[in-house]
Amino acid sequence: MKRILTNNITLFLSAFGTLLAGYLTLTHFMPSAPLPCSMKGAGCTEILHGPYSHLGPIPTAAFGLGMYLLVFVLALLRRKLLPTAETIPAALPEPALAQVGASQETTSALSPVRQASISTVSDWKAALAPADLARLLLYDRLIWLLTAAGFCISWWLQYIAIFVQRSFCPYCFTSALTVTTLAAIAWYDYVQQGRPLNSEQKMLGLVLGFILVLLGFIYVPGIVGMLGSSIYTGPVQRSINMRSILVRPGSHIYGNPKAKYILVEFADYNCPHCAEAAQALPDLLKSHPDICLVFRNFPLGLDTVLHFTYSGMAAQAAEAAALQGKFWQYHDLLFKNQPVMQAPGFSPSQFADFARSLGMDVQKFTADMNSPAIIQRVRQDYMDGLHAHVNSTPTFFLITPNHIYSFIGIDEFEKLLKEPNNEVWK
Repeated sequence: MKRILTNNITLFLSAFGTLLAGYLTLTHFMPSAPLPCSMKGAGCTEILHGPYSHLGPIPTAAFGLGMYLLVFVLALLRRKLLPTAETIPAALPEPALAQVGASQETTSALSPVRQASISTVSDWKAALAPADLARLLLYDRLIWLLTAAGFCISWWLQYIAIFVQRSFCPYCFTSALTVTTLAAIAWYDYVQQGRPLNSEQKMLGLVLGFILVLLGFIYVPGIVGMLGSSIYTGPVQRSINMRSILVRPGSHIYGNPKAKYILVEFADYNCPHCAEAAQALPDLLKSHPDICLVFRNFPLGLDTVLHFTYSGMAAQAAEAAALQGKFWQYHDLLFKNQPVMQAPGFSPSQFADFARSLGMDVQKFTADMNSPAIIQRVRQDYMDGLHAHVNSTPTFFLITPNHIYSFIGIDEFEKLLKEPNNEVWK
């Protein structure tokens, strides 16, 4: 592949990545900026405005923007060297290559008819002056290092999005694919070009390719299934035997405990859609007294090291407030202060400040929040959610006298309330 072609592809992809990362950076500082997410339930908001969307005060997208801009500038600088690198006098004998390399005037003075493309790396490297060759190799190395780092970080963030946040953002995934292509081209330019693979390297490549295909067969169906379940949000009938794990003794109930219908919600205090549900549910339940709400904690990724930064602690704080009879007040306060929890400067000590604002015994609250009993209760909620196949928040279960239905999002619940003849109410 000609160097001028790979460089032009690098320029195009880095420019595209700059526009993409630039807009995502803008949406971080301007949350009201439009961000169409065509995939229902895709999770753009959770990912782009969640705890992993920034490092300190700097949005993650800004680091991507900086990487793409640097690659674009380096590719522009490299482009000035490449025409000389790929054309040298075809009529000159081989010993004259050194003279051409030492004097670029010789090359530029020749007629275009006498200039020809050189097929091997050694040929075009010989056509460059030592200083220009050093600059070219420096640009190649910097672009390779930047894109390799971008590749690793992008796919680490994809892992977090899919397996921890249980969400999918097409913008972030597109950026990951873009930087992957850039890294592959940079590897070809800096490492592989002009170095034909020997038999051992080819065998290693085949083995690695086989391993990647095998991993794809193992993990892709699960990922597709998980994302597919998130995309379909409508009611799904579930086993009536699930009732015992959906409603545990001592569950937090809003409304009449003896209501005909029980709405069980699995939610995360750092989930924006859960905050929307928390705001809408009181009025919906007030107009439908035959439905009561049971709240269950589901801190996303609690069983992994890379879980939502303060989701688990927020759930523990709410459970500690429950021991002082103020669960629902603290529940509402947490969702109201969700932007505060997601801000770079948030400190866990502020959970005690929330408790103080509600007139609670802060010393008891702090001790209860970190007690083994509270930690176990939150974990029990989370494990029950996993057993019920919860993989995104908010997930609701509507328990009727004869059936159980699950659905995702407050919008689906509102739709059901507007359909009194829907089979779920029968």
